[in-house]
Amino acid sequence: MEHEVDIDWVIEQLKDRYLERLSELRTANRKEKPLLHCIIIGYESSLGLLGQQDWLRENPFEP
Repeated sequence: MEHEVDIDWVIEQLKDRYLERLSELRTANRKEKPLLHCIIIGYESSLGLLGQQDWLRENPFEP
């Protein structure tokens, strides 16, 4: 069974969630921050593998 994936849609979803987590990180308490760091790094890795390095440079994660 074959399915097509709209890669542009996937990239946009990842970008949206990455930015949401960055925003949450600014107001997170000390207990929440380590988990958010891990989630953000996961999004960064996925976006990097999908060729979004330029976008990531414009929206850096700085722990």
